[in-house]
Parts: sequence; C-alpha cells; structure tokens
Amino acid sequence: MSLPGWVLTEKIDSLSGTRIRSLTHCSGFRLILLPRPGFARRFGSICIPFGSVHGTWSDARGKVEIPPGTAHYLEHCVFSKEEGGGLLSRLSSIGADANAYTSHTHTMYHFTSVERFNEALFTYFDAVMAPPLTDRRVEEERGIILSEIGMYHDDPDSRAFTTLLEGMYGNHPVRVDIAGTPDSVGRITATDLKTVADAFYRPSAATVTLVGDLDEASILEGFDARMDATSVPLPLPEPVEEGPSIPLRETTLHMDVGASSFLIGIKDPHVLPDSPLDGLALVERKLAGRLLTESLLG
Repeated sequence: MSLPGWVLTEKIDSLSGTRIRSLTHCSGFRLILLPRPGFARRFGSICIPFGSVHGTWSDARGKVEIPPGTAHYLEHCVFSKEEGGGLLSRLSSIGADANAYTSHTHTMYHFTSVERFNEALFTYFDAVMAPPLTDRRVEEERGIILSEIGMYHDDPDSRAFTTLLEGMYGNHPVRVDIAGTPDSVGRITATDLKTVADAFYRPSAATVTLVGDLDEASILEGFDARMDATSVPLPLPEPVEEGPSIPLRETTLHMDVGASSFLIGIKDPHVLPDSPLDGLALVERKLAGRLLTESLLG
C-alpha cells in the first residue's frame, strides 16, 4: 500500500537476503520495515537524532546551548511516573516490553510485543513526541538522575571508559559523560528540555524501525495521520575543533576491585571533525579498527 507524500525504496541485503522496505515522508520522517512473516514477536524502535554530544546548535533564533546531560534527562522525562503508573505501565498493560537508552549521537526508544503491536507502537510514539515537561516532573527526575550518576561513578568499568575519553579528547563533547555531571544536571531546567523537544522530538526528525509480522497498511495509515505536510530542517550542530593530539596519555584510577583492568584508546586521525567519514567508508573504518584490536588483544 502507498499513500501520497511517501517515497518507497526497497532493497535486498546481499549477505543475509533480508528485504528492507524504507518509506520516507515528505516531512522527513523515515519508516524502515523488515518484514518477518510468521514471526510471533515483533520489535519497534523510535530513534531521535539527539544525543549527549549535541549540546550546541544553531537555528532560526541563533546559537542555542544547553547543559551536558540534557539528552539523557529528557529520556528520563519521557518515562516519568504519573497517575496510573506512567508510560511503562501503560505499555505493559497492552503486552509491550519497553525500554530506552541515550548514546553520544542519538536517543533510542524501543519495545517488543506479541499482541496489540500497533496499539503499543502508537501509544509509545505519541508519548515520545509529547514528553511531560512540567516543572514538577522535571524536578522529580533530578534526584533519580543524580543517583544514577553516583552509581556509575562507583562502577570501575564506567569510570575507566569515561576517563579514557577525557584523556583522548580535549574539546569534543564526547569527553563528557552521557548523563552529564552533578553540576550540569543541577542546571538543567524545564525550558532547556522543551527547547530540545521542540527542535528534535517531532515526527519529521524521527526514524522508526519495525521488525516482524507487520500489518504495513494500518501502520502506514497511522503514521500518515501523525505527519506534518511540510519539511522542517533539523538544527545545524556547531562545529567542534578537535585535533589529532592526545591531551593525556595515561591515567590510573585506584578503586576497590578484585582484578585490575585496562583500556586502550586509539585516536584515528582520519576521522575528525574537519575530516569526517560517512556511510560505508565509516563502517569499513570501524570494522577495520575492530579487527585490528581483536587481533592484537582478543
């Protein structure tokens, strides 16, 4: 089935034989379908192109800057508790197992379901597109996030990884923990979160991926009813100056652990802000790096 305003492309993966159907709406929204006829369980994800490194951008109002940890804070607010148990409770009541995570480059909301898949999908999608951002809700989440930061601060693996990035990067925001710091989280306001939601938490910016035995016609109709007719460009990220040098070559953390461990980071001079790689070239570089490190240390 097709509807006006959508463009369909289809391809077959040469290695796995998987058929991938990609529908792009004129507003910019992307719907990726991986049909699996006969499968009982179905999977859905909603990807928002906003992560921890997107702390500064430009739009029609000029330069916008928000505190580190805002992306992670907003993810928490989507799942805020409310009368009736909140979003997770609503999804569980219709048989969906849902979760989410924030990365450096995006925020992903995902779920699995056997029955009532379309109901779970649009319940989740509508909630993500309209997160509860009242002052009371925002304040209720602050203590939870600060406790989470404290928990990761006591985790040796998390501390080692964060410290490694701090030593490798001098300016790039990847050096700041995804959850932010206690200071930055204390400065995040409902206004900051609404600014992000207005810019990135809108259907035209999202990518939805669905896998399983899907009713494509009803799914497409449901999303079509939620789309804007016009395309609004995403805000432009502010450029970051980051050279190939390493600010700190070595750091040692002393923690109460049963066995010592180490991390090694290699800063690739071919993948920097002034010489980025995209698409297949970036994937090839990543796989080559993984093969090298596994050969040396695996």
